[in-house]
Formats: sequence, C-alpha cells, structure tokens
Amino acid sequence: MSPKIYLVFPCYNPEPQQWKNFENYIQNLKAKANAEIQITVIDDGSPQFVPPPLSLSSKIKLIQNKTNQGKGGILKQSVALMGDEHDIFAFLDFDVPYSVDDLLGICASVWAGVDICIGDRTGVALSAVMKSSQERHVSDRISRGFAHKIFRSFFAVLITGGIHDTQCGIKAYDAKIIRAIVKKSVLTGFLFDVEWLYIGMKHKLAVRTWPVFLDEHHTSSSLRSFFKLKFVGEVFVLLKRILLKNYLSDEVLNTLQARRNLQKQQLTRD
Repeated sequence: MSPKIYLVFPCYNPEPQQWKNFENYIQNLKAKANAEIQITVIDDGSPQFVPPPLSLSSKIKLIQNKTNQGKGGILKQSVALMGDEHDIFAFLDFDVPYSVDDLLGICASVWAGVDICIGDRTGVALSAVMKSSQERHVSDRISRGFAHKIFRSFFAVLITGGIHDTQCGIKAYDAKIIRAIVKKSVLTGFLFDVEWLYIGMKHKLAVRTWPVFLDEHHTSSSLRSFFKLKFVGEVFVLLKRILLKNYLSDEVLNTLQARRNLQKQQLTRD
C-alpha cells in the first residue's frame, strides 16, 4: 500500500524560468515517487501572473486567487480543498529549492508514523545565504542571516520547544492531523508556521526535523521584513492566544488518539 499525498505549491508572480524549473522538478518527482501525488499550485493574487506551459496543464491543478491571502491563508485554503482520501498533506516553496529526495523522505517519515515532519536548514542556512546572489551587498547578506538567527532562537526558546527552523518552506503533515490544527489557527502571514507547530507540540504530536540544503537560486527574506507592522501584530496575537490557552483543542487530541490506536492495530497485525 502506498500513500496518497496532497502536495501544494504556493506561488506569487511566477516567472517563466520558475515554471521551467518547476516542470523539471515535477517530472523528477513523478519518476521517483512510489506514491499517488496530487499537485496543486495556488497563486496568491499575483498582479503579474505568468501562466504555466501547456505541457504542465494535465499534471497539476492550478488555482488563482483574486486577492492576496498570505501564505498561511492559501495553505489553510488548500487543507480545506484536500480530499478525505489523502493520507499526507505537504507543501513546498514554488521555486523548488529543496531536492526531490528530501521531499519524499519527509513524506515517508509521516507515512511511517511521524505526525509532522519539517525541513531544517540549521547550520547551512547562513552559508547558503552568503554564497547565493553574489551581486547583493555583503552587509545586507550578513544582516539577513543574523536576523534569521535571532528570529529562530527567540521562537525556539519561547514557543517551539527547541526547534529553530520553523520557517523552512518544506513540510509534511498527517492529513487528519493538519485538518484539526488549522481549525485552531488564526494567522495567515509570516508566523503561521510557528502557530501550526506550536499547536502540534502543545498536544504532544510526534514532530521530526529533516536536514535540507537550499539550492543556489533560492532567496531569503530581507532583514526589514521581520519588522513590518503585520509581523509585529502576528507576534502579539500568537503570544496572547498562548497565554489565554486558546490553542487547546479536543479535536486535535481525539485525532491524535485515533491515529495512535490505528498505529497500534497495524503493529499488532504485522
């Protein structure tokens, strides 16, 4: 028996070269995967949308939102669109900066029993930033890497139980688990990853990190993006809801218990 994976690629202002890289990635994925994969690309209200090549039309489902909802918003949308037949929900950055092998490994971890598996660039992220985009000013590259390090350390200590790389753009979840998680989530911007992970860890879900390396064509957020008003607002909302215990969910607990019971039954049969 092989898993059924619902794989989502959020995108914004896709470029022709990105579509070409994306198509090559999908071909490689299909060749290697021992799974049924439904691929959905969701455009987040791009003002300059470039359509995919016709050769991709039969391989993906394309959804174009009229307005920008934020990455967390469109991923919540995609969870709602996912069919009950799927076992795994996964998403990946549209510029496909992570290998097919890493994607399949992360999904395989969930299929093997982990509830959440997330990519981890710890130890390689700063070097990747420093080596990529050589035309950028050196001080800008250093400040960006430093900002990422501060951000990760802050949330790892206070919220995510020692997991530093909460923003890595490749993750996989058990399909039933993520449905329960998103019902308790409210954030749609930069911190939705942190919120999802906190809800999972608060309910003692099994979380695994998977070491990944960035391809050279991927770019990271600049330092100033961390201090936008929306980001500050999301930090406030997240911390307030944690203090008020708004993230406690009977549905997450019940879904987890049902998953554990099923896993025990499968072990008994084996």
